[in-house]
Amino acid sequence: MSTICLTFDFDALSVWFSYPNTSPAMLARGEYGARVGVPRLLEMLQRYGIAATFFIPGHTVESFPAEVEAILGAGHEVAHHSWSHTDPSTQTPAEERADMERAFESLRRVGVAPRGFRSTTSPAGRCSTSTAGCRRSATPMAPPPTARCG
Repeated sequence: MSTICLTFDFDALSVWFSYPNTSPAMLARGEYGARVGVPRLLEMLQRYGIAATFFIPGHTVESFPAEVEAILGAGHEVAHHSWSHTDPSTQTPAEERADMERAFESLRRVGVAPRGFRSTTSPAGRCSTSTAGCRRSATPMAPPPTARCG
């Protein structure tokens, strides 16, 4: 028997926010992924009895609550993936902290205390120098409501 770790980035519309020229076609792909892709994926995971982790930006949590509830209802883990899917290396420490905290609040509202975080950028999940500080102070990734990064 083999064991694998299966994860998905459920970015929906938020993945396109950092592009300088976002088009309706780009946004349509995000909408399609949420409305059509997620249900198909959940059905396949259920059919094969596979549990997965979904890294979801706060914007997606707020924009597609039914899909997020379906993910949670199917017993999958939901983890932190920023709020706006912005490259943290382009943000000031204050902007990054605000984005991280806003995502925590979005996740808390749906009953999620995330145990994991995935950076929104490549290569290899590049973070800013302040991300590490934020992550250290937020350990574990499910801080109490009064905890703040920094």
